[in-house]
Amino acid sequence: MCSKHGISSATFHKWKAKFGGLEVSDTKRLKALEDENAKLKQLLAEATLVAKHAREIDPAFPIVYMTGASANEWVSRDVPITSAG
Repeated sequence: MCSKHGISSATFHKWKAKFGGLEVSDTKRLKALEDENAKLKQLLAEATLVAKHAREIDPAFPIVYMTGASANEWVSRDVPITSAG
């Protein structure tokens, strides 16, 4: 079956382990969540970079991060960002 579809057996077994017990609607939802997670990671990376550059320009720029307890619980900490290099 793998050669018929042009995939390796390792790829087949990886997909089977990931999607084997899921219905089509479950796989669609999983894909949507993975896409959303990738977008959120990108947004976080961009925001971190912006904050780092703002902190380099103005050392008094506050660093804000989420505590993890709730999306409404943000904490500011006054820790300088040091440049690597």
